[in-house]
Amino acid sequence: MPYAFARSDRSAAAAVRRIAAEQLDGALADLGRADAARPATIHGLRKRIKKLRGLLRLVEPRFDGFRIENAALRDAGRQIAGLRDATVRAATFARLCPDPSALGPAAHAAFAAVLDAERRAAAGADAAAPLAALHIALAAVRSRLPDWRLEGKGFDLLADGLSGTWARARAAQAIAEAERAGAFAPEPFHDWRKRVKAHWYQARLLTPIWPEMMAPHVAAADELGEELGIHNDIAVLADHLATHPVAADHPAAIAALHDMVRAERARIADAQIAAGRRLFADRPKAIARRWGAWWAVWRAG
Repeated sequence: MPYAFARSDRSAAAAVRRIAAEQLDGALADLGRADAARPATIHGLRKRIKKLRGLLRLVEPRFDGFRIENAALRDAGRQIAGLRDATVRAATFARLCPDPSALGPAAHAAFAAVLDAERRAAAGADAAAPLAALHIALAAVRSRLPDWRLEGKGFDLLADGLSGTWARARAAQAIAEAERAGAFAPEPFHDWRKRVKAHWYQARLLTPIWPEMMAPHVAAADELGEELGIHNDIAVLADHLATHPVAADHPAAIAALHDMVRAERARIADAQIAAGRRLFADRPKAIARRWGAWWAVWRAG
């Protein structure tokens, strides 16, 4: 079934367990495939873990096992993060610097060669150990799922988690806005992105309550999260190359790269701060009340 609540679900708690089981069973099946180490499969596994954590955030205040399961999923995701990071850096460089003349042909070629070598090394690395560790971690979460105690009926199970995630996204944006006016470090924007993505997953889960109204909201949250992801990726790329031995041979190009990254980060930040203000304009309890009312109408048929 889709990653969403369904009217056929017996209860909200049953829906949470169903969705969690579908994601965990899908991940375990992927891990059992012969091509589990392929980049596309790794990417899919990471997405399943993020979906699970978004689901857990939705019931966080009503689930006494949240800390255990969220930590288990977080640590599970870290098992395979390194298998994809090098691919992201190479793709980010290609997107940020398509024109070799911006950094100088020699420096551009050197940076591209370093990143491509890292990408190929990561793709060729022995993924058996991290994938085995991931399988053990996810199987343990799956074994505990039938014993999850979820307190609350209907939308009451979800309301506090929804409003809590919404409030954290608003607070993280306020910190990012203050950082934009000051030192402009990337970390607050990365934290803001995590909060936005958590809300995005929750909105996707609740899309069936009124698809025509929810779809534009989901799309706006998706775009905001993706743009903030680019903001983070280019900052990580610049720091990675600046600390690599190749930087010593191309100091002017590294300085030019940092200038490009600062300009692009500023462009993204200014556009997405405005987008975030629109998306999260409501107060947390207001969004929970509105979506709760839609939930009631939807469940009533």
